[in-house]
This record gives sequence, structure tokens and C-alpha cells, in this order.
Amino acid sequence: LQAALQHVIGSAHAVICPGNIQSPGAWRHLATPNVVQGTLMCAIDAAGPVLVWTNDPHLLLVTARSPNLDQLYTWWTAHS
Repeated sequence: LQAALQHVIGSAHAVICPGNIQSPGAWRHLATPNVVQGTLMCAIDAAGPVLVWTNDPHLLLVTARSPNLDQLYTWWTAHS
């Protein structure tokens, strides 16, 4: 999982997430804010804005795309 994440991080230009959130950085479920669940990265790559996150307990790497990073991040925060 970490090797796959590092590959994605190396192939995109990381940017600060909306709300001035560190990227890449740790993310937590709203219900369990003291438990790190994985890594979150907001980025721009050749295809445009991308949001990448891992769910470490489930060994999951997800990449989501949208023409608008702010809207994508808003969607993600509502479902994380």
C-alpha cells in the first residue's frame, strides 16, 4: 500500500488541500479524530485535480478526480 501511495505521490504535484490542510498528510474519521486511518493528498496531475487517500486498516488506495478540487474536497470531507 505504501509503495503504491509513493508512486502516486511521485506522479502528481501535491498542493495544500482546501481549508489549508496539509497534503500529503494524515487523515482521520470524524467519528474517531484521535485515530489516524491513512494518508490524504490533494494534487494536480496531467489529467487535472485529484484527491488520493489510503485507508490503512483496509489496505485501500483511492484516487478521485473532478474538474474542481474545492468541490471534490468538500465531497470527500462529507463522506470520510
